[in-house]
Amino acid sequence: MKNGLLLGAGFSYDLGMPLTVELTEVFLNLFTEEMVERMAKAMSLQQLYGKDRPIDPKAIMAGWDSLLEYKKSGGKNYEAFLAELENKAGLGSPTQPERDSYHSLFDYFYRVIHTILDLYQEVSYAVLYGKNKDYFSALKTFLSDEETWVLSLNHDLNFELLALDFGIPITYGDNHELEFPVSNLELSKRIQFTYTERKGWSANHPGFLNGTRGFNLIKLHGGLSEFTCQDDTLLCNLRLDKPSSLDLAQNFLLYPTGETYSRSIGACC
Repeated sequence: MKNGLLLGAGFSYDLGMPLTVELTEVFLNLFTEEMVERMAKAMSLQQLYGKDRPIDPKAIMAGWDSLLEYKKSGGKNYEAFLAELENKAGLGSPTQPERDSYHSLFDYFYRVIHTILDLYQEVSYAVLYGKNKDYFSALKTFLSDEETWVLSLNHDLNFELLALDFGIPITYGDNHELEFPVSNLELSKRIQFTYTERKGWSANHPGFLNGTRGFNLIKLHGGLSEFTCQDDTLLCNLRLDKPSSLDLAQNFLLYPTGETYSRSIGACC
């Protein structure tokens, strides 16, 4: 008999990861009115898309103002704020300069939130994971002789870390391998990935466990250890063939910073 498990928001709270409300508070509190004014002026002067494709300074200022307004209103969901910007970066704005401006703001805020989550992942593993992981040992009870499908709404790595420490086979469904340099300045240092081609990807993909004990993990909103490359045609993940959570956590700290790939979290689902 096949089992299914849905990981909702808050699954990793006891392991040190923030709830949406807490993450939103940290994010918004980074920006003061004085800082917003400086950032808006600086971003308005940039040629983000080249001389022939200028951005709209008024749209840049409006986007930053919307951040302050959301903060003053007591906003508690960063995803809702980013969704508003994403809409304006698309059909919600009438001109290309406006759309480009909102897209650049969305990208900037997205990266800030990603950085916050990265720091939470690193610190929470060092401080709380080892103390509290045994409280999650009941994960073993969800297993049967056949595969267990896990649908996760969380961006973090904690479910993967727990599976490794409890000796449970786990896969993202990847069946190919590749590697990248750790950075463009350290080409000799490599980090290995598994990957899946987006085209044709489904539950029947050969990379998933089939008829055997273990977890098939689907991250519905993307994840901190999930990357894309080749114009988003390849979905890449850190390798899960590690002997313990420590090995995967250390691998996570080496995540790439080059321009051939991008980090992936679903900010507006």
